[in-house]
Amino acid sequence: MRNTRLLRIVRLAALTALQIVLSRFLSVPVGGTLKFSFGFVPVILAGALDGMPGACLVALISDLLGALLFPQGPFFIGYTATAVLSGALYGLFFYYIRNRRSLWLTALVFAVNAIAVTMALNTFCIAFQYGYLLTETRDLANIPVKFWALLPKRALEAAVMLPVQTALTHLLLNVMRLDEKLGPLHPFRAGRIRKKTMSRYNVHTSSASRSSGFSAKVRLPLCAASAAFLAAFALCVNLGRLPSGSGMALSRYLADYVFPDMTLAAAVWALSFLLMRKVQNMHEGRLPVLCALCMAFATVSAGLFSGLDLSFPTDIKRLSVVGLVFIGWSVFYRALCLFTFRLMDSLYLPGKGFTHGKAALLILLCWLPYLFVLFPGTVNPDAYDALDQVMGTLYPGEVASRTAAASMFGGSGTLINDTQPVLHTLLLGGIYALGRKLGSPNAGIFAFVLAQAALQALCASRGLELMSRMGLRKTALTSVTWFYALFPLFPLYAFATLKDTALSIAFLASLIFLAEMCAFPEDTLKKPFRLLGGALCILSAGLFRSFSLWLLLPFTVYALWRAGKKKCPGFTRALVLSAAAFLACASMLYAVYPALGVGKGPGIENRSLMVQQTALYVKEHPNEVTQEEWAVIERVFGTRDLEARHHPQSADGVKYLALEFRDSWADYTRIWMKMGLKHPGVYVRAALAMGSWYWDTRISGADNALVLYAGDYGRFDNGLNNEYIRMTPGYVQIRMSSFNLRACAYLRSALLALSRLPLFGLIFKSGPYLLSLIAVWGWMKARKKAGRLLPLTLILYGLGLMLSPVSGFSRYAYPIMLAFPFAACAGALMPPRNEVQGH
Repeated sequence: MRNTRLLRIVRLAALTALQIVLSRFLSVPVGGTLKFSFGFVPVILAGALDGMPGACLVALISDLLGALLFPQGPFFIGYTATAVLSGALYGLFFYYIRNRRSLWLTALVFAVNAIAVTMALNTFCIAFQYGYLLTETRDLANIPVKFWALLPKRALEAAVMLPVQTALTHLLLNVMRLDEKLGPLHPFRAGRIRKKTMSRYNVHTSSASRSSGFSAKVRLPLCAASAAFLAAFALCVNLGRLPSGSGMALSRYLADYVFPDMTLAAAVWALSFLLMRKVQNMHEGRLPVLCALCMAFATVSAGLFSGLDLSFPTDIKRLSVVGLVFIGWSVFYRALCLFTFRLMDSLYLPGKGFTHGKAALLILLCWLPYLFVLFPGTVNPDAYDALDQVMGTLYPGEVASRTAAASMFGGSGTLINDTQPVLHTLLLGGIYALGRKLGSPNAGIFAFVLAQAALQALCASRGLELMSRMGLRKTALTSVTWFYALFPLFPLYAFATLKDTALSIAFLASLIFLAEMCAFPEDTLKKPFRLLGGALCILSAGLFRSFSLWLLLPFTVYALWRAGKKKCPGFTRALVLSAAAFLACASMLYAVYPALGVGKGPGIENRSLMVQQTALYVKEHPNEVTQEEWAVIERVFGTRDLEARHHPQSADGVKYLALEFRDSWADYTRIWMKMGLKHPGVYVRAALAMGSWYWDTRISGADNALVLYAGDYGRFDNGLNNEYIRMTPGYVQIRMSSFNLRACAYLRSALLALSRLPLFGLIFKSGPYLLSLIAVWGWMKARKKAGRLLPLTLILYGLGLMLSPVSGFSRYAYPIMLAFPFAACAGALMPPRNEVQGH
């Protein structure tokens, strides 16, 4: 009975209660911010008995319960974090290095805790809570004086408590051996050792020996029900709209907005129960837990910074809701990770042959109905701008483009600039001009989107062929094929003149080439045309968007390193072609284009994040903006009223105000840095709010989920309550029939309704793809698979979207969605790092 789970829970509960009593009732206060207590003893005992989990749990629960039931001042989450950090340190030392404990090592542990936690982090929390930082002084010069003034008292507390903590801990653990008397077998550690031993010698126990029949029948439904409830609650709570102190009450928010949405719980309960049944006997170590925590953190962060209210909840009740949501997502993601691991294990089986030409034809045939509705093809505002640039250059005159006239070079007449990718501008404009010469502008757009759709279908089928060659089972291969053929986002983007579609095709083709080089280096390097095609794909991806070039560079170096390590023939040829692709792309972007007269677009295009940060700063701290800063803001934006045009997830409303600014940006950069030093948290929240869309996994009516410009041909609204004609008279004359316009409206309504269905609608958002890629990367790392940079490249792409100066539009994440099926399946089928896949 000594080692049962019930006894362990009771023991931790008793230590938690003891810690509350010692720290709240038996402590000796000295001054306003200093006190001496023996509250460290229960945490140390929990760490010695149950390791880091037990110590952190006791520290966390005792601090929260003590602050809630017996408050000794305003609650501050920083003290809770430092208490948990101290518990982690105690559990790490007193449990995992138990046999090497000594008086001097014990003193060293408390010295590290005194310096890092007591004197550094706790002092910072006190300074922050009591206004010794920017909250009251607003003066950077006064912070060091007030901050360092706290350290003598904190040093006195640490100096007095250090010998007391060392002597008492040494007496309890090293002399009296209290941890051995309370728990001699160390259940957590013994369980891990027993599992490793059984796995090494292939020893398996029966279900009867693992637990009793009653426990086996009750434990699984109980775990499934708990995971289902927490996951359902996490799906329904909108963290970005938690009520503030002046808003509605939390109880009303839960009653009006959360619990009615718990109708989703039925599907989530069923899914969670099935996942629990699949993974109940799987023990994958700590990797699924780490992956689940990372994905839960990304989900909660996206939820907190995706609404209009950017304030982080600090009230204890709202923090409890945030914690409950985090726990729910963690449980759900852990089950999902384990289920994914098992599914990927089953995928690694020999597969049958696959003909990618037939698959491409099947996919394209399934997409054709969308082309009949969208004929001649979807033309979005950026495509109109690119067409205006080309047509204005071919036929000089007045053009109605917002950016084309921004870069006239010395009367040369050229209007081409890098506001849109130059390669995409030339391709789209050239084909459109050819169709116009032949008498049908619609024919030019139709030819462009048809060729683009064929390339996307060929690229997807080429990835399917490689997955089949790597051993993907026929059932899984068929499922991925039908996903490419039937998921509506793929044809919608295939038949649109979006620059993001062209980038996605080149990016996926590059990933396929590099993955093939990792899995089959000997076969790939023997084929010069395949190497040349791969180099051209990398070159195209860089020319369509420059940052994709630097994302592909690490993966390319890794693939070449693997080929060179195996001494495969043709390595020199692959090295030369890959290096030539990167050098050619860099020279085109930074040397050739400027030499040919390609101009620079409006400077504001590369400063979207800066603009967003400035707008949020002005919105939250208008009284701290100096007259010099106001003067620069008025010169750049033409107005002080940035607050009315600010939107957390899009910088366009403010950015459009500065499109006509042509002077130097040096003054604006200087005041931007100056304001950021005053309130760096404002800048961080602005960046998180802009990038939160890409990692968000909630479904709401406000999420467009699709970029459907179909049917918007006559006019468009640029967000400033002004309608601009979407055609240049005499130049761009795209027309749609009334039947197509009505069909586009019905298609838009149907797909938007489909994207808002519970669970199914998640595949319309980029968040689930990115979080799943984290699980794939973790599984590959655990299995020591080659080519781990395949999913990591897409993860870095998603992180780059959060930090890059772009707004939260779904089309920017389309490369992730298009490449996800290939990256997930091919990553699971990669050979181990020390092997090379044969023929």
